[in-house]
Parts: sequence; structure tokens; C-alpha cells
Amino acid sequence: MQKKQKKSRLSILFTALALSLVVSACSGSKGENGSGADATNAPPTQGEGTPSTETEPAEQPLEPVTYTMNSIVQYMNWDNPVAKEITNRTGVTIKWENVAQNEPEKVNLWLVGGDYPDLLWLNDDFLGDYMKANAVQELGDLIQKHAPDIMAAFHNDLSPITQEDGKVWALRAPPVKEIDNQGSRGWVHVQIAVLEEAGWPEIKTLDDVYNVVSSYAAKHPEINGGKTIGFSNYGNDNQFYNNFELGSSTQYMGGEVHVGPVQVHEDGSVRFKWFEEGSTDVLRMLNKANANGLFDQEWLVQTPDQFKAKCTQGRVLAALGAAPCSADLAQLGMADRQYISFDVLREGAVRKTNVNLNGSDRWLAISKNVDDPVRVIEFMNEMYKLENQILLGWGIEGETYNVADGVRTIADGVYEKVTGAPDGYEQLGLSYGRYFMLPWQSGAKLSDGDYSRFNLSTSWVAAGLTPEIRDALKRYNAETFADLKAEETPVVVAYGNMKQPDDVVSWRTEAISEWNKAASEVILEPDASKIDAIWAEFEQTMKNKGLDEMNAKLTQMYQEFLNK
Repeated sequence: MQKKQKKSRLSILFTALALSLVVSACSGSKGENGSGADATNAPPTQGEGTPSTETEPAEQPLEPVTYTMNSIVQYMNWDNPVAKEITNRTGVTIKWENVAQNEPEKVNLWLVGGDYPDLLWLNDDFLGDYMKANAVQELGDLIQKHAPDIMAAFHNDLSPITQEDGKVWALRAPPVKEIDNQGSRGWVHVQIAVLEEAGWPEIKTLDDVYNVVSSYAAKHPEINGGKTIGFSNYGNDNQFYNNFELGSSTQYMGGEVHVGPVQVHEDGSVRFKWFEEGSTDVLRMLNKANANGLFDQEWLVQTPDQFKAKCTQGRVLAALGAAPCSADLAQLGMADRQYISFDVLREGAVRKTNVNLNGSDRWLAISKNVDDPVRVIEFMNEMYKLENQILLGWGIEGETYNVADGVRTIADGVYEKVTGAPDGYEQLGLSYGRYFMLPWQSGAKLSDGDYSRFNLSTSWVAAGLTPEIRDALKRYNAETFADLKAEETPVVVAYGNMKQPDDVVSWRTEAISEWNKAASEVILEPDASKIDAIWAEFEQTMKNKGLDEMNAKLTQMYQEFLNK
């Protein structure tokens, strides 16, 4: 039986990252932050030595004030327990200007008319436009004079929020020091029924994956009246690359950090990864599966809906890359056909993972219409205090969360309240963190070592799993899928922040198309001895198209970007 993996804590000292943070700060007004976070998707933690961590309000209550502020949440309101507590602690009430639809149009109309909200929550492009129009106030001196908690959160270094003109025009959540993403999962998904029949075997290698699927398929050639499918997923419209290649071989290969189709090496060199060690291992396993009737050839071209139709019949024993249809299977009464996600890493490989330590995905600016910007900075300084970061991320102790042994856990019923209504977050007041500079990236922690948000915690992630999945995870001594992931070495790589010219994008698009052809050919080749020749031909094709020159160009571009 597989032992529980030690959780991969992505804990990084701020001082070791100062250079990369300055680099990312310099790109502040060059386009929307690409942190993906869910999709799903980033905000701050407290710095060491934050001056105030007491739970009482400020010694001298601040005068009551109301500010207008924009949001993109349809149900945003100021009528819930958290809002009332924020007002109680700071004297501030927020009147929301909700622009859930047509945000760009509305933000531009505000700029033209000059009647924008007092507090402006803006993406990079919007902030750049407002800066050029002198519609926002410079904050550097205000922060240094009136915001000791903000200064402490940035370790007395405002460079991460300093724009290219050397000024601070908006707040951004400061970078976090520790990330531990309990919502992450491996890239190999196997049905519970398959694992149970095999006696809950270890899944650590590609052979383990193949053997458990092959054995079950041999005993059960049909499921629910249809042919059993060993491996499948969706792959139409370039999704075989996006869904499979990025989610499988990238994870399997380990080694240097992967950003899309390239590896970024410690020495700053960049090269396309497809010809590195281990790059064809997963394809070779699928070739074997195809030879033995376990590979769904329609995977290469079918849409997500076409795959889902097979998946919800319970016929797909395993999927690689994107996670399949567990929720649908549970609702359809096939709980044992749900999937457990494993993380297979090439033997001897060490996985380096690029982490995003930037605290948020947007900026908070003070419009020029505000007569007393000091009062706003005083309010935001309060929000940066640890007890108020906890309030923003977790709500009210005893109501939305509890503390046991120093660890915050969601209170009973919170998961159901949040997920059971379209305005579940807003009813409980748990939507404000992103707007008031709380750490927002997956796995972010506060200075007390606990998660910045309730829905990043182990208790939340576990609450979203069905009883059958929780029971299966226990067989592997795990609470969440993250417990089954391989150890990772966290690094910060700025390559993803580098704007790439059109010719590079076009070349990469053509290269991915060539990969799709070669990968499909490898999987479907009836003579496995020809795989090496297929891949060698693919490499030569890319060299003829300028592979070496493109690797050199990307390396030079990246070096120049780092030296800016």
C-alpha cells in the first residue's frame, strides 16, 4: 500500500526572490496578470514583524466614512456579518458599483466622464489607462507615512508595486512566502472500482498504471452494456496537446521548469522540451495500450462532450491529463466509477514547479476624486493587519470557521451554504478578500502559517469530496488528492511574464501542430520498434524549421528580459 506522501510545502524566503519580484513589478502595466488561477486562478500575506496582530479595533476609533468601489460580482453587498465587522473595526462602509457585465465599457466610461468610484479595483491595462489620465493618486508617501502594516507586509520594500515611472499608483497584495496547494491533484486518474479490485495497489510508475487498467479490462470487457475503454479523454481542436501533453508529459518528465512547450533552465537557457529525456515515455505507454485494444483512438479527435458521453457510462477506466467526470458519475449512481488522481513522476526525476508568489491579480487605486486619501490608506492599513486578513479570508470565528490546535477549519454547513446558492459567498461576506488585497493564489498562507482563505484549506477541499472518494483516499493514507502528489521543488521563473512577438507565437503554433502529428503517429504505430525513427524525423523536421535558432532566440529574449 502506498504511504501518504509528505505534503509539498512550497515555502520560499522572500529575500531569495527579491530580484524576480522586482522583475514582475516592472511589468505592472503590460497586460492582464496571467496567473491563471483558477482559471480558476492571486493576493498577499503579512510580512514578518507586522506591527499589529491584536484583535481589538484601533485604539482611537476612526471617523465613519462611506466609499464607492467597483466590483465584478453580481451579488456583492455590504449587508452581512463580515461587512458589519469591517465597519465596526474601521468605520468604513463600502457602496459597491457592480459591473458584472461589460466591465471594460463601464471602466472606460468612468474614465471619460470622470465620475469613477472612490476606490478603483483595476486590472493592469485599466490601471495603465487611469495612470495616463492622472485619474488616480500617487500613494508612495502616503503608505510610508500612514501605513506601517502595509510597509511591514512588503518588508519595507515597495518595489513590487512601483511602476516603471518609479511611483506607486495602486496597492497590490504583497507576495506570499509559503504556498501549499491542497486543491492540486495528479494527472493520472483511475476508477475506484479498478483500484479496489486490484487490492488498492501502489500507482507510482507508468507500468503500474498500465497493469492495473489492463488487468481490469481483461476481466470486464463490457461495462453497462458497452465496450470497456482503457484510456480516453478529449483531443479535438488542439486539445490533445493542451489537455494531454501539458498535463501529462510535463508532469511526468520532471526536471527543469516547464512553461508551455519549453523548458526554462537554471542558467536562463530556454529550449523546446520535446526532445528531452522522458518526453516520449507516456506516448510509448499509450502505444502499448493501443496495440492491446485499451486506447480509445477517438481520444485524438473527440470533443469534451463526446468524451463525457463515454465517461458518464462508466466505461473509461483511466484518463490522463484533465480530470474526468467523477461528479456526474456520483450523481448517476456509479460512485465506484469515480476517479482517484495519482501523480506519476519519471524515476530519478526531481520536479521543479514554478510558483506565483505575487499576492493578487489586480490593483486597488484611490481615485483623484477622493479628498482625504490619508483616510483610505488608514483603512487599507487596517485591512493588512493579520486579524483583518483572517476576517477577510475566513469570516467570523464560531460562525464560518473554528480553530482547533491552532488550525482554522470551516464550520459545519459552510460548504453547503457557499456552494448551494449563487450568492453563497456574498451571504456570508466571503467575497471581499480579493478586493482588499488578501492572498489569492491557490495554497497561499498568512504569516501565522495557516491558509489565507477558507476555501484553500484541507477542511474545505475534503468537504467537496464524495464519501466514496474520501474512503478510497484513506486506503492510501490521504485526505486530499494533494497528499498523493510527488515532492516538488518550488522556483520562481519570470519567463511567463515575458511578452513574445508575433513571429515567435506563430512558430510555436506551427511547432505544436507538428507535435500533434508526431504524437498521434507514435501512439497508432503498430510496430513499436519504429517509434524512435518517428520521433527522430519529427526532430529533424523542427530543426529544418529553425528549432535551434528559435531556442537561441528565446534564450536571448529571456536573458534581456531578466536584465531590464
